[in-house]
This record gives sequence, structure tokens and C-alpha cells, in this order.
Amino acid sequence: MKGTTHVFIGGVVGSYIGFLEQDPLIAGVSIAAASLSALAPDLDTNSTFTNRITLNPERIHRILALVGILLIIAAFWPAQPYETWLLVTIGAALVIFPKKAISRKTLLLCTAFLIGGTGIYLDMQPALLTLSLFLILAAFSSHRGFTHSLFGLALWSYMCYEASLVLNMQVLLTAGAAGYASHLLTDTKLFLNKRGIKPLWIFLPKLEI
Repeated sequence: MKGTTHVFIGGVVGSYIGFLEQDPLIAGVSIAAASLSALAPDLDTNSTFTNRITLNPERIHRILALVGILLIIAAFWPAQPYETWLLVTIGAALVIFPKKAISRKTLLLCTAFLIGGTGIYLDMQPALLTLSLFLILAAFSSHRGFTHSLFGLALWSYMCYEASLVLNMQVLLTAGAAGYASHLLTDTKLFLNKRGIKPLWIFLPKLEI
């Protein structure tokens, strides 16, 4: 199912929860939280959401390749003070290796460590540390693995719970958990998905619904 469809369904869920609160501000927060959470399970793949929260690897490849080419050119500049072979080696490495080493998963891990570091800096902010752990597991998980299981739902819900305590908005937990759950539900075979999901992940890998 496409990301836009998940966002739409999550938005509908968030609208219903927000309507029950009977407060325009809370309703808006509910819609945003549910819509965002409905995209979270696809962080384990090259999804639109993943692209939004990480840098573009292709752009990084081009920038590093350009720097590498400039270093190679500079290596043969008469006035430069460095060894020619050293600049050529570094330049060639910047052209060749980043394309193999820098992937979307690598950038997702970098984002996770940045968020985790921020959480530690902010006196061990549990919401940020939990989000960091979620992103790390998503980076190492295959598509429709951890993030499409009940364990992923539980970890994301806990992150929403911690955020709700910090911001004093209970609706973050309700809408966040419901939005995430809507994604899992619509990815099951009940909605004619051939692959379905493995709700118990690696613990019961053959159980697929």
C-alpha cells in the first residue's frame, strides 16, 4: 500500500480521535500524530518518510565526488604543499567509496545516533532515546520485519507515551498508537496484501497474517 494511502487512513483515525476531544488544537495534534505514525512502519525501507528525515545519499555522493575530483586536480598544482600521491589517493577514495558505503540505512543510523545524542544531552529524554532505538532497529531490520510487528507498535507507542508526558497531551499516545496500528492492519492479508505482516517478528517468523 502506498504511503499516501497510509497517511490518509491515519489522518481519518486521527480526525475521529480529535473529534472526541472536542478541542480544535487537540484535534490538529491528533491528526498530525496519527498521520505521521501511520508512516513510521515504513522507515525500514526506502520510503518517502525515510527520505524526509535523512539526507539524500545521491546528493552526498555527488558532493563528495566533486570534492574528490577537485583534490585530484589540486594534487598536480605546482604550488600545493602536499604529496601528490596522497591527494590523488584521498580524491579517488572520495569518488569511489562513498557510493558503496553511504546508503539510506547508513543515513538512518546517523539520524538515530543524532537523536539519541540529543536525548542524552537533554538529560536522558526518554522519548528521544526511544525514537533513536526504534530507528536503529528499523535500519537493521528487513522490510516488514520489526517495524511491522507488535514489538514495533509497542516501542513506538512507548515513545508517544513519553512524548505525551513531556508535552502534557494524552492524545499523542492515543493518536500515535492508533495511527501506527492502522498501518499494520492495512498491510495484513485481510486487505489483500500478498506478503502480509509477521506480528511476532523473529519469535514466530512463520506466523503471517
